[in-house]
Amino acid sequence: MKLFSRKKPSSSGLPQRRRLTDAERQERGDFESVPSQYSYRRNQTLTGSRTIASASEKAAQRQSPRIVVHNLRRQRRKIGLWLIGAIVALAVIATLVSQFTATVHVAIYGQVRQAANADEYQHYASAIDTYLSERPLQRFRALLNTEQLRQYFEDNGMREVQLIRQPTANGYGEARFDLKMREPIASWDINGNQNFVDINGVIFSKNFYTVPSVTILDEGNVQATNIRTATSGRFLSFIGQAVGAFSELNSPVSQVVLPIDTTRQVISVLDGYKVKMSVDRPAGEQAEDAVRAVRHLKGQGTQTEYVDVRVSGRAFYR
Repeated sequence: MKLFSRKKPSSSGLPQRRRLTDAERQERGDFESVPSQYSYRRNQTLTGSRTIASASEKAAQRQSPRIVVHNLRRQRRKIGLWLIGAIVALAVIATLVSQFTATVHVAIYGQVRQAANADEYQHYASAIDTYLSERPLQRFRALLNTEQLRQYFEDNGMREVQLIRQPTANGYGEARFDLKMREPIASWDINGNQNFVDINGVIFSKNFYTVPSVTILDEGNVQATNIRTATSGRFLSFIGQAVGAFSELNSPVSQVVLPIDTTRQVISVLDGYKVKMSVDRPAGEQAEDAVRAVRHLKGQGTQTEYVDVRVSGRAFYR
């Protein structure tokens, strides 16, 4: 056994790098510098060689039929998603455009007479357009508050508008608003101007129906400037309910008189008889009592100065 023995040469038969000659080192470097695309790699032989390129291949990669199907399926899914997104976006845009109100058209229904001219329709259309300009979100019909719009009409002196239907489409960007006007049950002359009262006691100046036969005679000479302080909303509502109740009983009144210095009593003229009524008692009950009392007096041939039905269940006359 030798104390100093040399290592056995490697089994590969290649000399160590430090003992390579310059020519051998150059030859080995050229071999190692061969691009990796020319060498086979793990799992590469399943799909093909990287050395074969064609116009339809990406990065000179030959793909198997299964991978091609997967890639086509992935592209088809991506195109389908884009197509669905585009259709949804177009549908949303079309819905918004169809709901948007850029042009206003007005129609009036429920009236006996037609509007005098196109200016009346344009007047209401301009008011609606001003309202929508102040509230841009309500230009979309789904967000329109018709009751708020009706209140806007009333606050701006157009009290004859009773109801506004939900607008309907009249083309892209156009909407039609149907307005229902108040039907008067009595006319009221205030300061030389003819006004009207509906069944709810609302006073308005523009009438689209025939002029009612019932007139309100104001003995107290209420002025238009203080009509709301002299005659409360409850009082006006009572007048409308009373006239309506007499009409339902087939005994329409011909005149309503507002006595001097009172806003709690009203005198109705029924078949020539003056009937005293009070706002503190339901109008329908007083109308029934008045009709029965007047029919009884007419049957007896009795002429009276007035009939008082302000007390429940009783009728007084003088």
